[in-house]
Amino acid sequence: MTPATPSGGFRARLQTDLRAALVVLIVCSGALTITQTSSNAQAILFEGATFERWAAEGDVHPYEAVLTAGDFLEVSVSQDQFPVSLSIRGADGGVLRTISLPAMDPLPQRLMFVAPLAGAHRLEMKRPKARDINPAPRPYTLHVIALRAATADDRERDKRFQVLERASALAHLESMDGLRQAIPLLREVAAEWRAVDDVTLEVSTLESLAKLTAFFTRFHLESIAARERLSEIYPRTEEREREIANWYDLATEYEKDGRFLHAKQAVSRSLEVALARGLREPTARTQRKLGYFEFELGNYEAARTLAQQAHDLAVSVPAPVIEAMATWDLARLDELAGDLDAAIARNRRALPLASANLEATGLILMSLGFTHLQRGDLDEATSRFDARLAMSPTLVLKDHEAVTRLGLGDVSLARGNREDARQRYQAAASALERGNPRHRCVAEQRLGRLDLDEGHFEQSRVRFETMLEIATRINYSPCEAEARAGLADVAARSGDLESADTQAQRVVALTESFREAAASLESRALGFGALAPAYERAIDISMRRAERGDAGSIARALTLNEQALARGLLDRVAETRLDTTARVPAALATDHQQVRERWRARLAELQIAMRNSPDAPKRIDTADPRHATFVRPQPLDVTAMQTLLDDDTLFLEYALGDERSYLWVVSAHDIRAFTLAPRAAIEGLARRVHERLGRSPAAAKAREAGRPAPEADRRALSRLVLEPAAALLGERRLVVIPTGALSLVPFGALPAPGAPAGAPPLIEHHEIVQIPSATILQAMRAVTPARARPTKTAAIFADPVYQAHDARVRSASPADRGHQPPALTLARLPFSRNEASAIASLAPGGATLFVGAEATRERALDRSLADYRFLHFATHSVVDEDVPSLSSIALSMVDRSGRPRDGFVMLPDVYDMTLNADLVVLSGCQTALGKNVRGEGSIGLARGFMYAGVPRVVASLWQVSDLGTAELMKRFYRGMLVDSLTPAAALRAAQRELAANPRWASPYFWAPFILQGDWR
Repeated sequence: MTPATPSGGFRARLQTDLRAALVVLIVCSGALTITQTSSNAQAILFEGATFERWAAEGDVHPYEAVLTAGDFLEVSVSQDQFPVSLSIRGADGGVLRTISLPAMDPLPQRLMFVAPLAGAHRLEMKRPKARDINPAPRPYTLHVIALRAATADDRERDKRFQVLERASALAHLESMDGLRQAIPLLREVAAEWRAVDDVTLEVSTLESLAKLTAFFTRFHLESIAARERLSEIYPRTEEREREIANWYDLATEYEKDGRFLHAKQAVSRSLEVALARGLREPTARTQRKLGYFEFELGNYEAARTLAQQAHDLAVSVPAPVIEAMATWDLARLDELAGDLDAAIARNRRALPLASANLEATGLILMSLGFTHLQRGDLDEATSRFDARLAMSPTLVLKDHEAVTRLGLGDVSLARGNREDARQRYQAAASALERGNPRHRCVAEQRLGRLDLDEGHFEQSRVRFETMLEIATRINYSPCEAEARAGLADVAARSGDLESADTQAQRVVALTESFREAAASLESRALGFGALAPAYERAIDISMRRAERGDAGSIARALTLNEQALARGLLDRVAETRLDTTARVPAALATDHQQVRERWRARLAELQIAMRNSPDAPKRIDTADPRHATFVRPQPLDVTAMQTLLDDDTLFLEYALGDERSYLWVVSAHDIRAFTLAPRAAIEGLARRVHERLGRSPAAAKAREAGRPAPEADRRALSRLVLEPAAALLGERRLVVIPTGALSLVPFGALPAPGAPAGAPPLIEHHEIVQIPSATILQAMRAVTPARARPTKTAAIFADPVYQAHDARVRSASPADRGHQPPALTLARLPFSRNEASAIASLAPGGATLFVGAEATRERALDRSLADYRFLHFATHSVVDEDVPSLSSIALSMVDRSGRPRDGFVMLPDVYDMTLNADLVVLSGCQTALGKNVRGEGSIGLARGFMYAGVPRVVASLWQVSDLGTAELMKRFYRGMLVDSLTPAAALRAAQRELAANPRWASPYFWAPFILQGDWR
């Protein structure tokens, strides 16, 4: 017997009775939350009910609702980071309403429905498949907001929701036409929700609009408008985490538009809310993004600080994708500083951390490709770029895909395949016409340079002018600098040197603005090293104008070179003088890389403190005249340079360029200029001369069998850099102002230009000193008269104790004796004690000796050292070419009992000294060296002492002989203390005397030490 089917009236009475029962239940219990574990169980919907369930990818959960005609149903679904779709089916199973707006999560998903007919209806909650989302079961909550007879307001809400439904359907067509139609519908509905002050649904609709349009660069202004409105609404809600995310996403949209200052402000608001709420992961994410924008704005120290803070916080959360991106940020800073190995190592560590996020993985792969390209690893670069392109079908980031194609174009160009490079560049430029304008600048620059190299001057000019238009529109100075550099080169190649000069001078001005924005010397190296050609270009154009008879161009070119050389000596004042207790821990000996990061972070913290105290520079200038004199020196013109000279002295100032280099010879009454060989020829020879001079005679004999004699290289270098000016030299004092690898060369060891083989070296006829620039010399002379006059002769540090097992250590526990890390193996310098004793015996009234365990960092930093005329360090030195801040003088590492102690006097310590000495001698190994930043010159310990108030420093260029150095120093101090010679004259006399002794005749023994600074 077939059971009777309930009539419509029975169903209506059943629904009424059920509702009444549920009202009683809700009134009695206050709320009803139903937790279900079965995915197949069909739940019954009623107003106020809440269902908590878990859904795996592909699950469909049914819910039953018995509705009468005209009933209004509204439900919401809150889920944890996965998409859902909601559908209503009628009694016949047909779909009456469906909604699945793109990327709504984690906001509640809504569905509204007015039943046209009475009957049983089925609500289906489906979790569709989604790329990049774990398919495992995740929780969700379904809440019945309303189930009642529809009111007039309900019917209006339903009409709006039908518009949302149409927009959803159009968006799911996955066509550009469908998207164009969906956007105004979403805009319309958002405005209507706003008109009735329905904050919740306005937020949901605007989030849908913002996220839908954010995927497509041509619609990103729609996304910006939606997010700007959301930034006004969210404070009225309880959605603090969504407020944080909205500010963050708004910053990302501003970035696409090239509005980086707006982006920085937006992400700063995001960080404020995250910090106020104590939300660690959002804090890490926004710190990292803020650091990214600081980088783009040229604030590199702030960028490093924020990236390191975000990294450390992400590690502690843990949040591996944020950790990966912060690591990528730090890698960008390494790459910009020229430390490509460190950049690659960081990004390789970041890749597995980013594996859960395709966008981050793709970005890191692309970056690895460009870094390998810079290193010349073309196959590895291609592999990384290809891996990124293989991800393109799964990523919507077309800008990054286009930039990756630019990288492959660079690879093709490096391999000589210009046509393939052009095709790739053009494809990228076309893709970026509606893309990120900064990326578009890069594409136009590549094509402009390619056209210029091929002689297509007009096409090249158009490309660079397009760049200039973009730079002006988005206020992006680096793009403007590259555009004007290109226009200068086009004009110069076309013979219009006047126009070229105008553009080149503008590029120099932009470069100086980048330098002023940078926080420290390392930061200035980051932002300036890549733009150093700005000076080379301007100098070259000025010199070419001089060749055409422009009388003033030689002087202008020399002033530009002074401007390029004179900037960097004391730029790190802000990091060192604000906090004299800032120290790198003794862990330097055990984990060099870790300490480098900690020190960099500390420097950045101090720089931020400097920025937050606007009057700090003025206060520092007042307290320390050296700061104003050195940090912001005005480059000297030729007339001012000549006032520094007497009739017996010449400046030899060099500028190296890719196509040609220059030498200016400046006397007290004249200036002459000479064109030299390109940088590559000069620097290659200079490095070879330095390398061969730094080999002991025994080592040279073993390694150089069959090679031309070292003297041949020295003669060749003399021909390149001295012979053009040979007629001007006479026997006058030569004050060399070198740049690049010429800083490695002791000019006194070169033969006189044109001299035959076997002729005596240049030092036989000339007293020779080096200075960083004439501008710096003038700055040193300006502060020297104000110094107090020392009352004591010499303080000498020698023969430190580096090892716990040193025989001079009285006793040490096994733990202490094992403390010395294998990474630090500084050998004892036994002859340095004899050197110290010999010097002390020559000093009137004796000298103060700090030898053995008494040669400590604490004594070196004691303010009493300001009372000595000579300071002598017969110790090892550690030179860090990657991070000059870590260069240091190595004093005793253990005390008398073998306990470890911090023995490093680091470069920032030296900057913080106040000395009155006439001379500092660093008789350790390679103490004159430092990182050679293009445009800044060598940044080393010797220059640090110049800021500390010392007008001249004697330091070495290669690993010196302990015994040979002791012999040289005895003669050097005898010349000063007994024969009353100036330091420059005494050093020359000592070197000539040592060279005359057959035992020490090799330049390896007598030539490593140079005097930097004032010769008077």
